[in-house]
Amino acid sequence: MGDCALQASAALWRYATSVQQGQGERLEALLAAAGEHARGQALGNLHHALAYEHAALALLRGRIGEAEALVARAAQIGRERRLDPTIVESIRLTQMMLVRGEQQRLGELRDEAAPLFGSAGVTMWQGALAVIDAAAGRLDGVAERIDAVLEDFERDGPTVICHGGVIAYLTPTILRLEDRARVCKVRDLIRPLSGQGAYFAGFAGPVDYHLALLERRLGNEAEAQRHLTAAVSFCERLGAPRWRARCQAALAGPRYS
Repeated sequence: MGDCALQASAALWRYATSVQQGQGERLEALLAAAGEHARGQALGNLHHALAYEHAALALLRGRIGEAEALVARAAQIGRERRLDPTIVESIRLTQMMLVRGEQQRLGELRDEAAPLFGSAGVTMWQGALAVIDAAAGRLDGVAERIDAVLEDFERDGPTVICHGGVIAYLTPTILRLEDRARVCKVRDLIRPLSGQGAYFAGFAGPVDYHLALLERRLGNEAEAQRHLTAAVSFCERLGAPRWRARCQAALAGPRYS
């Protein structure tokens, strides 16, 4: 990998880290810098990652139509560059879940990628499968997939940026299982990430929002309110209007999704 490719990768990492830390003012500049360094580079995975981050930023800023188009373009880049289809399709699927919401077209999206499911073992893919199947009412195997994600997190630790995001995004699915022991385990695993953003194929909300849902299910309303207040502040710093509104609405009363 040449110097320009290394600089582009470093800028992408700084972008993801800035999202995780709630530093919203530098995001556009970091992606622009990564794009300049990547210009003319032959590495398909670099251009694929850059395209997906542009989609993630559009979604973060609330530009839904633009985000959807960018997700499709990013997947096309991955196919054109003959990248691993498991990775290309898993990121496409999870980003479209974030764009459209859990209840919209999930079965259709699952069927589009069904040929890849058997060979896919990556954390993001296991999380995506769990969310889709739970939303469709198919709970068989969901607990096992969640446990596989938790095992990856415990093995690799919170330094793997996407693992914490996958777990956070799984929170509504975990709550559907009505398993208090698992709720407690997830709460304890992601509690050290309080104050950060959940990074899962882009921004999946403040970790404190997901902690609030878990605390609320456990009956700890004061803790839930504290986390939600922190989540609103995080979204304001990051410049994430849709998530800020969601966190503010959760402050008004109990909700579990």
